[in-house]
Amino acid sequence: MCLKTNTMKEENGETKKIINEDALISKRAAEHSENGVLRDNAKHQKEGGLRILVAEDDKFLRNILSSKLKLEGFEVEEAIDGREALKKMSEFAPKLVLLDLMMPDTDGFEVLKRMHEKEEFSKIPVLVLTNLGQDEDVRRAKALGARECLVKAYFTPTEIVARVQKTLQEVYF
Repeated sequence: MCLKTNTMKEENGETKKIINEDALISKRAAEHSENGVLRDNAKHQKEGGLRILVAEDDKFLRNILSSKLKLEGFEVEEAIDGREALKKMSEFAPKLVLLDLMMPDTDGFEVLKRMHEKEEFSKIPVLVLTNLGQDEDVRRAKALGARECLVKAYFTPTEIVARVQKTLQEVYF
């Protein structure tokens, strides 16, 4: 598969080729078409796509996760706090939420509680991202509806994306 490139001339006279992001996403999706999630993603793209909401206040981690998910063919929306996450759930209708527990304004525990109270949100699988590894926090998050709790220090962004794919496969396919 050929990628579209755009040529850009820099001030120092060097020429660089920039890969078109859409073409890269298409290439990655084609490379991974054996994966059930991505193979079935074509059907969901017509229905609004496999949408993932990344609710994370750490900009660096949020950007890495969003980029990796987009490269795997997902449609991604971002939220920097719990209040924005709840708003975007209504607007974006995600198929899965990656949710940080410790966020400003409205924390992840409160987001989970409110999701559990609303029928349209209660069925959305949530993977919690946290630096809190205490058993009590994990139990509390799961009691509020989290499907899994991932301690950030123990998982790479690639492993988190793999968990997203696995969860979507289990829930929807």
